[in-house]
Amino acid sequence: MKNTAPVPLCRISYLGLTGSTVCISGINDIVNNEANNVTTVITGGCLSVPNTVLVQPMAWLEGPYVQAEGLMHDSLRVKGLIPNTEPYTALGFTQMSGGGGEVIQAGVLNTAGNTAIVDWVLMELRQSTSPYALVATRSALIRRNGTIVATDGSSPVQFQAAPGNYRVTVRHRNHFGAMTNATVALSGTSATVDFRTAVTITHGTNARKTIGGATLLWAGNCKPDHTISYTGQLNDRDPILVVIGGSVATATVMGYYLEDTSMDGMVKYTGAKNDRDPILVNIGGVVATNTITEQMP
Repeated sequence: MKNTAPVPLCRISYLGLTGSTVCISGINDIVNNEANNVTTVITGGCLSVPNTVLVQPMAWLEGPYVQAEGLMHDSLRVKGLIPNTEPYTALGFTQMSGGGGEVIQAGVLNTAGNTAIVDWVLMELRQSTSPYALVATRSALIRRNGTIVATDGSSPVQFQAAPGNYRVTVRHRNHFGAMTNATVALSGTSATVDFRTAVTITHGTNARKTIGGATLLWAGNCKPDHTISYTGQLNDRDPILVVIGGSVATATVMGYYLEDTSMDGMVKYTGAKNDRDPILVNIGGVVATNTITEQMP
């Protein structure tokens, strides 16, 4: 029917939010019931999405961290090994409230320098009280300077959750995760959560590793599970040997592997910068049967 004011026309569904608003950027064509083109105009084309909050997380991953530079290296990106689609769903990590299936936007992996992408991380929101139930997840990208961003390479991380107080966690596929020890007030305005500094207290005991003045997520969780071990059943050392073939200890394999603890794109069992030694160092370096446990609920 002809009208002089806008009338309801159709329902639009959206998936994979990257901001706190959804906008109609343009109309290709609208026809009436006789297939005649009609004149269109967009009025009030943006909608503020309810129940979305923004976080600007920051973290260091021990594996690629270079203390002399105060940055992480981006060898996985340089070698073209970072997958376009998030890896955490396939690895069995729990996803919810819109998390999972995130895809890196075109051109993001072409950026070099201090803001170059290092790898995927998994961000979580959890309830403020024990047992800290999972509320929402979002796979995001971590840059060399430790800033964690959305899949466009620059925006804060958005969660589909109501504004409120949450525990914030950061996780990585072969590092221990960490969770804030206090709640963070989240809303449509981005809140900063910096896991790179000891000023941000984390849940549990010894949840992060300290190198110089920086706090990092522990590397070497190759299975992954909640324990880093060098010997015994389900240890993190044997999978490295399996990946390189299991017989020639000096062999190497290039690729995007959990067993690549240094995240340089090369799995090595022996020699300089191998992936086995960081595991031994992190459990204490002397007693091979020692273990360390992830401080996550």
